[in-house]
Amino acid sequence: MKKLTIEGNTFIITDTDTDATIRHPKEMMRAEDYGTIIHFYFTQYATQILEYEFSLLVDEDENPFGSIALLFDWLDNNIGSIAKNGAIDVVIQDSTSPLIIIKASELKLETISTVLAVKDAYSFTVASVVGAIIGHQFSIYSVIDNRYSVFTVLNIVGNVVTIDSPIDFAYKIGSFVQFGNTNLAVDGL
Repeated sequence: MKKLTIEGNTFIITDTDTDATIRHPKEMMRAEDYGTIIHFYFTQYATQILEYEFSLLVDEDENPFGSIALLFDWLDNNIGSIAKNGAIDVVIQDSTSPLIIIKASELKLETISTVLAVKDAYSFTVASVVGAIIGHQFSIYSVIDNRYSVFTVLNIVGNVVTIDSPIDFAYKIGSFVQFGNTNLAVDGL
């Protein structure tokens, strides 16, 4: 059997006998019906076509699809456009945040947050402050949540860093933190 699943933005085909998997970004996946054979191919690899008997395809719960129409409904609901012509779904979103201009800075320290950030608070706790000083730029990035914020350091006591404006997001423990010197004056030497 070939189990079809979606994890985040990834389309996965798993061979249930061997546990071998094939993973591709779901927006790159296309499918086509050739009677009892289903072709899956991926737009970034025009020559890579995977062919499977329809009767071997099951969903994430290992239930058969019942009909080719139900399979394509499942694909369309979980992936979006699956047309061979390469059409992709387009989502137009209004920008909900203003343009942010960030000063260039010289990286002085990279560390991580060690305490869950409290929204609207004015401080972060980090693993290390060695090399950080008041006035440095403080930036924090959460890979999991795809969030980024920049502040100016107002005070450092132990590993607690006080910043110039309220925290706008509850950054998790382990978020990436950087301290940077924004004074990039060139003295000609």
